[in-house]
Amino acid sequence: MTYPQAIEFLYSLRLFGMKLGLDNTRRLAAAVGDPQHRLRFIHVAGTNGKGSTCAMLESIYRAAGWRVGLFTSPHLVSFAERIQVDRRLISQEDVARLTNEIRAAIDALGAETPPTFFEVVTVMALKYFAEQKCEVVIWETGLGGRLDATNIVTPLASVITNVQLDHQQWLGQTLPEIAREKAGIIKPGVPALTTTDDASALSVIAEVARQQHAPLTVVTEPADSWEIALTGEHQKRNAALALAVVRVLQPLLPAPESTQREGLKTTHWNGRLQIVPQADGRLILLDGAHNPAGAQALAAALQTRFPGRTLALILGTMADKDYAAICGWLAPGAAKIFLCPIASDRGADPRELADCCRAANAAAEFTVCPNIAQALAQAAQEPFVVVTGSLHFVGEAMQELGLASTESERGLNDYGATQAFAGIQAVTFDVGGTLIEPWPSVGRVYAEVAARHGVEVAAEALDRQFARAWAARKNFRHRRGDWAELVRQSFAGLTPAPPSASLFAALYSRFATAAAWRIFEDVAPCLRELKRRGLKLGVISNWDERLGPLLRELQLDHYFDSIVISGPGGPQKPEAKIFEAAAAELHTRPEAILHIGDSASEDLAGARAAGLRALLLNRNDVFGLGSATVPVALAGVPPASPSSPSESPLDALLRRSDVFGETPKIAVETTALPTATASFLLTRRQSPASLSSLKFLPALIKTTSPSSKSG
Repeated sequence: MTYPQAIEFLYSLRLFGMKLGLDNTRRLAAAVGDPQHRLRFIHVAGTNGKGSTCAMLESIYRAAGWRVGLFTSPHLVSFAERIQVDRRLISQEDVARLTNEIRAAIDALGAETPPTFFEVVTVMALKYFAEQKCEVVIWETGLGGRLDATNIVTPLASVITNVQLDHQQWLGQTLPEIAREKAGIIKPGVPALTTTDDASALSVIAEVARQQHAPLTVVTEPADSWEIALTGEHQKRNAALALAVVRVLQPLLPAPESTQREGLKTTHWNGRLQIVPQADGRLILLDGAHNPAGAQALAAALQTRFPGRTLALILGTMADKDYAAICGWLAPGAAKIFLCPIASDRGADPRELADCCRAANAAAEFTVCPNIAQALAQAAQEPFVVVTGSLHFVGEAMQELGLASTESERGLNDYGATQAFAGIQAVTFDVGGTLIEPWPSVGRVYAEVAARHGVEVAAEALDRQFARAWAARKNFRHRRGDWAELVRQSFAGLTPAPPSASLFAALYSRFATAAAWRIFEDVAPCLRELKRRGLKLGVISNWDERLGPLLRELQLDHYFDSIVISGPGGPQKPEAKIFEAAAAELHTRPEAILHIGDSASEDLAGARAAGLRALLLNRNDVFGLGSATVPVALAGVPPASPSSPSESPLDALLRRSDVFGETPKIAVETTALPTATASFLLTRRQSPASLSSLKFLPALIKTTSPSSKSG
């Protein structure tokens, strides 16, 4: 197995999503010899600060001469960041070898419930650390603690940094509930330490420690008198916690004070108040604040370290985070704010981020950018730039700034993007931007029809104005008058007079015909394969009565068992009623339906709120709104060999320079995947794109295939 093949296998494990529980991890660890029994651990949980605390502990013990393993997540760019020994990343050769060995163990087990990505990586780390004869392993939880895959170990100490609201959908809605999950790492008789300051959360941790007869140390004072490489008041608390752990474990892991000081002043941890000086004297600060507590800590650090400094904020967050609160903490300190989508299925809509930031700081100058590269370019003259909102987003910035030399493997972090789809009986789709796109573009169609009415106007200008009008639309209920106003705004200032009634009528009619639309090349193969697998298919679209005839003309209607539209003035996405109507028409329970669309606010949030499962599918810039990637899923098509003479839909799409503006280059590693599926991520950038995460179609094929061992 090669390293690219190993990474592709790890990507495929995302199909099984995220499962809380220890049985799978225990079985898999046992299958490879229970390496955890040959290691000593310091187990670290907490909402924020656990990565920094792990980095400090690793640095202290390495300075003291111990051979230290470090297991953390997520990674910023390279998968190998997760598994390190003495701060040397696991090699690609070792990743490939261990993946091959663990895959063989999975096949031998033949479990009905396949292991997830995180379960496999946890066991990989255990095996590697045992091989490397690590004397202590700094062991960070992935999510929560009690049911986290890392919790199969018995550590020397159980460490909980703090308890804040995050991941409520898995850990609970209150701080005491979340604290109980994190306190699940406390083992009988094993020292427990925490900096948790919330009384309700701390009482739960103390209760669990008493039940486990585990001595509890509560650290309340920051390490003010110590020189600490990581900046911010919150890092002083993390340092105090790390020092307390070292003191408690002195009899087992001696570390003199001199090495403690050396470790703290030499700790390096990317993406946490990381300063990147530029050649022209400008400063760029990278911080992975991804929840309200993290944003609050960042805002405080900026005020303390850069008082009175005018900053430009570049922000991208995940849709499943409380981004309104994040914006509330960060927007008030910024004069200019650039909002970007994250290159992840979980990314929040930057237009929604702009609304939240505007509510917190109406005086700021706002710009919605299609990607981090353009945001950095537009902020190139700003003396102080802060990039934040997500560790994933910080990783993107690191690559753009030349701080990472490897191809991105951030897609492996998207545990929630491709969930475990066992039990899916129906798949529903958005239409515009998901199945079809205006062709050649909205502006070109407008310009062509206008010319027939004696009105000459530049298509490019119409595209720009339509994009702005579409992004700014309010109370748009798909009535004929709503469309008329959208057309008026698109033509405003470009023609001597507003569009005439006859011109609007012609445009309205044109977009009801197939001539104004193009079907994405991957759509028909995908729909055919899903139907072959026996799944019901449906459409849920904010559209009007023209959609049914349009789908018939496009020869797509026969794939669908149900077509539900908002209609003029009716319920529309993200309202629950439209999703409930689709479930009723499909005679399928909401939780057995997967909805796929291109809007985080309408499709992702709306479907999930109505009880459906949902995936975000980022297409190319079909409405001029700046999405930067085009995922193409090929159904039932084995990876083509380089010498294959046959042409797949992907080959045809790659040659469409009129779609991409240039021919994208792609690096393809042909591999023998467990199922006959292939998925690629195409980008507009000139550099070869790495293999992307598997998208919705391979997930469904894997989980519904009767012949698939793993699904």
